[in-house]
Amino acid sequence: MEKKYIANISQKELAEFDKYRENRFGRVPSKSTINTHNATINKVFKYALEQGWVTKSSLPHLQNKGNTGKPRPAFEEDEFIRLMGHSENWINDGRKSISRDIRMLLNEYIRFVYYTGVRPGTETDNLKWKHIRDFKDKKDGRIYISVVVNGKTGKRILVCDHQIRPSLECLRDRFEHLKGKPFNDLSDCDEHVFILPNGEKPKDLHGCFELLLKDCNLLEDSDGQNRTLYSIRHTYATIKLLEGKDIYMIALQMGTSVGMIEKHYSHATALMNASNIVGDSSTPTSKPTNATSILDLDFSKLVSDGKASNDLTGTDEYKLPTSDLADSDSVQDIFNKLTKPD
Repeated sequence: MEKKYIANISQKELAEFDKYRENRFGRVPSKSTINTHNATINKVFKYALEQGWVTKSSLPHLQNKGNTGKPRPAFEEDEFIRLMGHSENWINDGRKSISRDIRMLLNEYIRFVYYTGVRPGTETDNLKWKHIRDFKDKKDGRIYISVVVNGKTGKRILVCDHQIRPSLECLRDRFEHLKGKPFNDLSDCDEHVFILPNGEKPKDLHGCFELLLKDCNLLEDSDGQNRTLYSIRHTYATIKLLEGKDIYMIALQMGTSVGMIEKHYSHATALMNASNIVGDSSTPTSKPTNATSILDLDFSKLVSDGKASNDLTGTDEYKLPTSDLADSDSVQDIFNKLTKPD
C-alpha cells in the first residue's frame, strides 16, 4: 500500500486496508486479530489528534468484520502420546548433526510448554537459567520447580512439578560448564535455556514442529485447522480444566484472564461440569484412584519399537537432597527474588 498523510486517511482507505490485510493473510482475519490491529491504529490516531494534525470529527470509524474464532486446535490425549512417541525417534532421523540438535531442542521445548502452559515465543525465548530454581513448599512439603517468565503480560512465576525436571536437566547437561549443577546454583547464569549446543538460538522451531506434525499425520485437527506450537499450550489448559483444577489458578499460571479461558475453552468447562448438569447419585463422579493424568506421563517410557505403547503408568515422585532446597522460601519469596531487575 502507498504511504498517506494521516489527515488524508478516510473510510475508503480503511476499506482498502481491509482487502490488503485479507490478501496478506490469505483469509479473513479473526475478530481478535482485527481488534489488536484497531487498537494500534487508534493509538496512532490519538497521537495525531494530540499533535493537532487531525480533528476528532475527521477521523474515520474503525470496523471489525472479522471471523468469529473457532475453538483453538489442541491435541487429544492419544494424539499427544503418539506425537511424543514419534518425536523421540524422529530426532535420530535427521541427516545432519544440526538437524538432530534442532529436533532434540524441539522435543524438550514441547515438553516444557506442555508441562507449564507457557506461551511459545517471547516467554520461552527470554527464559534463562537464572530464572529457574528448586524449592520445597512449606504447606505440603513437596518439591517444585519455579520458573519466572517475561512476555506478553509482563513477569510472572510458574510453578512446575517434577515431570519437567528431566527435560531441563537434559538441556542443562549439553554444556560442560553447567552439567550436573543444581538449578539453585545457576542463579547468576545469564545464558538462555532454549539454545543449540553451539550457543545459537534456533531460527525456526515453528517450522520444525510443522514438519514433525506432518511426519506423524497430526498437522490438522478434526476441524481441519492446522496445529502450531500454541496448540500445546491449549492442550495444557484443556487438560487442567478437565482435571477440575481451579480456573483462577490456571489463569494465573498461564498469564491470562478467567474470561479468556472461559471464552476459548468453553468446550472443556462444559465437560468439566458434566456431573453437575446431567449426573445423578447413581453415577460415580470421582476420579478412579488408579487413574493417571496425561500431564503425569513419562513419555520416554511410552516408546517401544518406534511407537507409543498403551502403558499409562505415571512417573514416580522425583527426590532431591534436602540440601538443594530452600525450606524457608515460599512461592512468593522465590518470586520476589527471581523478579528483581536483571
